[in-house]
Amino acid sequence: MPALYACVLRRLVSLLTSRSMRQRLHFRSHDACEALTATVLDNAFSGRDRARRKRYAAGSAIWHPSDLPDRVFRLQSGRVHIVILDADGGEHLYRAVVPGELFGEMCFCEHRHEPHGSVARCLGPSEVWTSSYDDFRRVIRTDASLVDLVIQTFCTRVSDAAQRVQILGCRDARKRLARLLVHLAQTKTSRGPSLPEETALTITHADLAAMAALSRPHVSVLMNEFRVHRLVSYGRTGPLRVRTHKLRRTAEGVDD
Repeated sequence: MPALYACVLRRLVSLLTSRSMRQRLHFRSHDACEALTATVLDNAFSGRDRARRKRYAAGSAIWHPSDLPDRVFRLQSGRVHIVILDADGGEHLYRAVVPGELFGEMCFCEHRHEPHGSVARCLGPSEVWTSSYDDFRRVIRTDASLVDLVIQTFCTRVSDAAQRVQILGCRDARKRLARLLVHLAQTKTSRGPSLPEETALTITHADLAAMAALSRPHVSVLMNEFRVHRLVSYGRTGPLRVRTHKLRRTAEGVDD
């Protein structure tokens, strides 16, 4: 994964800083498309001048089944349903988008000529900010600070991916989960010389299981063990509270 991000970063920076606007992205894997989409989402909407505002009437479509996946959106107001159409013309709700959420995709691999196959329909009057890759390129050529933000985003993702690989390489499930929780706490808090004594995380056991490559029941057993030893605290509602310093010692194999 770090190698993938590094490859995408080199290609992206080359295109963004080139004098020619005729070059086009082409990726071998859709994973790279997802990496680029995430980067544009992280940066294109961080400034008001970096995206275009559009208003849609109730019942109008933001995209149609035949449209290509070439832009990303953020819903400012209103409500949007993304609906999948089956072979018989029936509609099935895929996702309900609420204000503040991001949706859409940019695709530059072999799937780039495949249409959405879905409809993004406004349930009421809606305001949407939108950015295509070409929009993103135009802005970045006149805003040098955005180049720095893109590089920062990619470096952060590469660092995160490298740490995830190290975590998954730990064969001891207890230490692996402890390392993952410490990593999530580090990611959430502002980087500094030391971690706070306690960090609150909003995450489920199912999410932890997927991230640690463990089964959901196994994670629940380990989390209960961590709670008994006062390494974490959680209830049916509210955030998961991680006692970072104690948990780090567990991750390093040091018993209290």
